[in-house]
Parts: sequence; C-alpha cells; structure tokens
Amino acid sequence: MNPAPSLSLIDIWYRTHHHWLVSRFKRQLHCAHQAADFAQDTFVRVMQRPPQDSVIEPRAYLSTIAHSLLVNYWRRLELERSYLSALQTQEQTLVPDQERRLIALAELETLAEMLAGLPDRQSNIFLLARLDGYSHAEIAQHLNISLSTVQKDLLKVMQHCYALKHGQPQ
Repeated sequence: MNPAPSLSLIDIWYRTHHHWLVSRFKRQLHCAHQAADFAQDTFVRVMQRPPQDSVIEPRAYLSTIAHSLLVNYWRRLELERSYLSALQTQEQTLVPDQERRLIALAELETLAEMLAGLPDRQSNIFLLARLDGYSHAEIAQHLNISLSTVQKDLLKVMQHCYALKHGQPQ
C-alpha cells in the first residue's frame, strides 16, 4: 500500500470524525480532557495500522478502536482498584512503600496489556497459575475443565506473551 493515500485518508478521517469521536468519549468518560486524549490515542492507533482504502464505514472502524482503548483503560482501572483494595487489607508493616506500589502497578498494567488480546478463559487460567499459585490440576477442578485444556491454554498464553515481547505477529 502506498503510504501517501493512507496518510491523506487518515487526515480526511481526522478532520471529518475527530469532533464526533471526542463527543463520544465525553459521553463515556465525563471528562473533556480525557476524551480529547482518547480521541488522539485512537488516531495514533489508526496511524500505526493504516486502514485500507476500502473501509466503507470509518466511524465503525474508529468505534472499534475506541472501544478497545476504553476496555483496556477500564481494565487497568479495575486492576489498580483491586490492588489498592488488597493493600488496605494488609497489615501496615506489610504494605509496600509508594515506589514499590508504583512499580507493582506498572507491572500489573503491562500484564493486563499482554493478556488483553486473549480469551477470558486463557487469561483466567494464567492468573490462577501465576498470581494465585494454583496447580494445573487445581485450575482444572476450579474451572471445571480438563487438565489438558489447562495445559494447552497456558501454552497459548505463553506463546502469545512471547510473540508480543519479541514483536512477532500474532
């Protein structure tokens, strides 16, 4: 694909749909600044993977990207809330300092981003194994699935994470 038509197409989309996209984000986030940031992030994603000239409904295309950004954002917020809630239940002597909390949150966010493209069952299996320390047999029993399904799903998660880390296509 010739980059010039893609950039001009993105420019047209930006001029035509940016205001609509900001308005859509405002309704969902209730914050004009966040809405503007998310709209920009949407177009950054479009620029990273330019659309084909054959996209008939640009708003549907942009909506899909916008939805993905919001889901990841909400997932990160929930992860942060869960982490902070867990910290509140710890004895004060076990609560990490601010620097360690920020490092842990960054690591949790990275983990959430890596797992974002996976089916829920695979993500849950990975989290049960790595964070909760469940054995493969315990996971199979807990989720009422076979041991081989647990093992296959863990392998798929590891392959997915390896591919992301090494920039290989999925």
